[in-house]
Amino acid sequence: MEKLQTCALARHGRALSELLAKPHRGNLIFKQWHSVLKTKAQNTTNSSTGNVSYNQEIARFKGPVKESDLDAVRAALSAPAPVQELKEGWEIPIVDLAQLRHSARSDAIRNQIRRACEEWGFFYVINHGIPEQVFSDMWEAYHALFQLPVENRTNFDCGPFIPPDILKKLNEKREEMKKYADYRDTIRLQNLNPDDESGTIASCPQFFRRPASNFYKALRNVGFELLEAMSESLGVRGDYLYNVTGENNAINSSLHFYSPDIDGNKNMGLNPHKDILTLTVLVQDDTGGLQVLKEDRWVDVKPFPGSLVVNVGEAIQAITNGKYKSVLHRVLNNPTKTRSSISCFLIPTPDSKIEPIPDLVNEENPALYPTSTWKTFVYNHYALALKF
Repeated sequence: MEKLQTCALARHGRALSELLAKPHRGNLIFKQWHSVLKTKAQNTTNSSTGNVSYNQEIARFKGPVKESDLDAVRAALSAPAPVQELKEGWEIPIVDLAQLRHSARSDAIRNQIRRACEEWGFFYVINHGIPEQVFSDMWEAYHALFQLPVENRTNFDCGPFIPPDILKKLNEKREEMKKYADYRDTIRLQNLNPDDESGTIASCPQFFRRPASNFYKALRNVGFELLEAMSESLGVRGDYLYNVTGENNAINSSLHFYSPDIDGNKNMGLNPHKDILTLTVLVQDDTGGLQVLKEDRWVDVKPFPGSLVVNVGEAIQAITNGKYKSVLHRVLNNPTKTRSSISCFLIPTPDSKIEPIPDLVNEENPALYPTSTWKTFVYNHYALALKF
């Protein structure tokens, strides 16, 4: 249970009426449940079989998990874990994209990316070449978007990126889970192709379209460049990860606005979770609060002016057969300041095949993940959470 305590979530204190006003805010807790319980499933797996499907994991949990087990999990999640001191020499890796583009240094930078993905699952990107004007225009549009009344967002805010039938069942648990709520305001955009202004962007307010198109195109292209470098760092052709995820030019995005934790009981802005997708490229303001779990310690991902924050998603972890890590991360609300962030999520197409790279599977390293489509991968991810 000590490890579970490092993943503790926020204390309760939010009125149910607030939760019902925006029902999707608390749902990311189920990602945390999935992480905790999947770990337990893996510990019960027969190591001689190696390849265990999500459905098998679900079936195994259907019987063995007792109410007392769930009580223990709930108890561990009842209070936020303290932030421990950073170990000497621990630093979030920094990747210089300009050096990656320089042939004399590209091999060294690819190796740096490989180590960052293996050891942290998180890294900063600097010298990415995105003009400052792109960011300033997007931040202006971002703040204007959050000034809109909630009822005026329904044309473009898609809600959580969860299969509808799963979401319905999760929402039925809102009363039970309200004490684990996130304290933030979120706008989500789905299947957004920055190259197509007649698509998702067209449903957004006029003032948002052009800044968003420029911003998301820039972040997406950095993501594609990193996927190429990650592919090459694994010893496969540069277009492997892009091709295997369906050559998808569309992205998802979450825009988060975190209010100050003035009264001291709403400190969890975003509960501990892993990103299920391919790759996340994040822009954050200078407030701080983002933390990543490293060897049972929460490490601050401090604001780094001009940088992007990148983290590996669970799809990449599966495709690399666990070589590249998708790790737990969270956001703590600041006691006096607001926090703003915008995430760009690279996602596979629904029919993309998610399976380990053949060259990474052998007798000593059997496949840790079953072959499935992306649609099934996502569904099983949330279906497992429903068992708890």
